[in-house]
Amino acid sequence: MLCSTDDLAIWESQLKADDVLVGDKQTLDVQLAQHRQTGQRRVAEKQNGKGRHTNTPGFERFWKAYPVSKDKRAAQAKFTVIIRELVADADRADIATKEQAVAFLVTRAESYAATVFDTEPRFIKHAATWLFKGSYDA
Repeated sequence: MLCSTDDLAIWESQLKADDVLVGDKQTLDVQLAQHRQTGQRRVAEKQNGKGRHTNTPGFERFWKAYPVSKDKRAAQAKFTVIIRELVADADRADIATKEQAVAFLVTRAESYAATVFDTEPRFIKHAATWLFKGSYDA
């Protein structure tokens, strides 16, 4: 499949900007086709819910308990990491399984929600910030 001259010009300028040697037109066509396929696959994965961090057990319970629903993707990524860290932490004898770690974070999120109940929403930490800063341990 040959691409338009506009596509070639854009692709060629990107390759030159990255200091990549530019080949002939056929090579550029192949590279552009591969680039498009990769982009189409990523879009399809997002639409089908097959992106990263979509099946974290217990995250929806945490998300419902947390008082502010902003930046779900970042919160879910950090939630996944924290669950793993809590289970692996030798200092936490009370958390031995992922289910116990999820219950711990949900309980802490509910406690935080209760403490900021009357607070103006713009002053409440987003879930990702709360998790990144380790506020669940406070």
